[in-house]
Amino acid sequence: QPRTVCTHESCVTIANDERGEKQCIYKVCCDPCYLGSSLDYMGFSTGTTNDRRLLYFCWSMSVLNETCKICQHCYKDHKHITHDYETFEKSIINEKTKKS
Repeated sequence: QPRTVCTHESCVTIANDERGEKQCIYKVCCDPCYLGSSLDYMGFSTGTTNDRRLLYFCWSMSVLNETCKICQHCYKDHKHITHDYETFEKSIINEKTKKS
């Protein structure tokens, strides 16, 4: 099930993964997001939930001012994702320098 995340710069954290490559960690505003199935139920042809215009209808959006109820950014700053990112600390023990 997709989740709605904010891509506004104040809601994005850049981190290095275990290979040293940068990845974006987005603030989650709606998890899970049932937008696609809701629009299908109402008779809309959703095509793809990556169409950011459809996120206007997400539960997390306020239709009065077109902003997210969670982060207060515009619905146009949001997107659907289906993958997870994790942050973690990893300790590496060097056996050559390890003292007994």
